[in-house]
Amino acid sequence: MPVAQVLISDRETLSAEAIVDSWDAAAGIGVKSEMTVSLVEAPQGGRRYAAPAQLCLPSPWNACNAKRLQEGLAQALCETLRVPRSAIQVITFAVPSGSFVEDGRTLEWPDGN
Repeated sequence: MPVAQVLISDRETLSAEAIVDSWDAAAGIGVKSEMTVSLVEAPQGGRRYAAPAQLCLPSPWNACNAKRLQEGLAQALCETLRVPRSAIQVITFAVPSGSFVEDGRTLEWPDGN
């Protein structure tokens, strides 16, 4: 259930599916069928990033895989947008068990993945 919300200034220049493909390849843990990317157009003030992103993962997610997913997302955004690493920001949030509804049902996480 890796879910990323990516804030961008011009949605027309970016493909969510291209980001998922690149993210899956960069992370290298084979969870493409579970990955979701939402692109949201949003103006920015202050320090600007080409694509600030929020990544949500189940709280018991393996720390090594979580790191690979967040760094893989950053790499995928760099490659897809053709921008340097300094232009990308990824903030990862742990989603507690019982805090996610999918297909109308509240999901409970197992102790690990």
